[in-house]
Amino acid sequence: MLKALKNIFKKDAPATSAPTETVNTPPSVTATPEKAAPAAQQPKSKESKASTKKPRSRPAKPIEPQTPWSLSDFVVEPAEGKTRFHDFALTPELMHAIQDLGFPYCTPIQAQVLGHTLAGKDAIGRAQTGTGKTAAFLISIISQLTQTRPPDERYMGEPRALIIAPTRELVVQIANDAIALTKYTNLNVMSFVGGMDFDKQRKLLESR
Repeated sequence: MLKALKNIFKKDAPATSAPTETVNTPPSVTATPEKAAPAAQQPKSKESKASTKKPRSRPAKPIEPQTPWSLSDFVVEPAEGKTRFHDFALTPELMHAIQDLGFPYCTPIQAQVLGHTLAGKDAIGRAQTGTGKTAAFLISIISQLTQTRPPDERYMGEPRALIIAPTRELVVQIANDAIALTKYTNLNVMSFVGGMDFDKQRKLLESR
């Protein structure tokens, strides 16, 4: 009986599988490089336009447009003890400028000097400030330059007349008077003073 029971228990029992370890492997991670952030847009640099300007050759001084003018428009009656600019052989252009400045008669220093300088002679004069000394020698110079043909060959920037003054203020005054008197001519007036950029003034002179 006991044997029979043993045989019953020896029947195949349901097979129990040995425990197996299940290893959960983490999912493989594939490193993908992040997209580089777009670089900050740089401001477009303005392309400097290549200078195509050609060196300018200075044209002759343009003569201001003017209404027809003649010496008969500048009437100054003779006066005892006074000298008129009409009494000298001045060009119409110079007389026109003198009229614009409102000079009907010569001052004493002008009357004494112009008679000699316009004849090609030297003169030395002395008078108080405001008596017209500057106009006296400027009229002489301008008259000679307008009536004398310039030389055919001249150095660049070579002046036809040179006036030297002791102070900057006097240089400015003389230049302004000269510009007014050469208003109706093709003469150029330039002023240069010490204590300023030498190269800049030299180039300005060469450009004329």
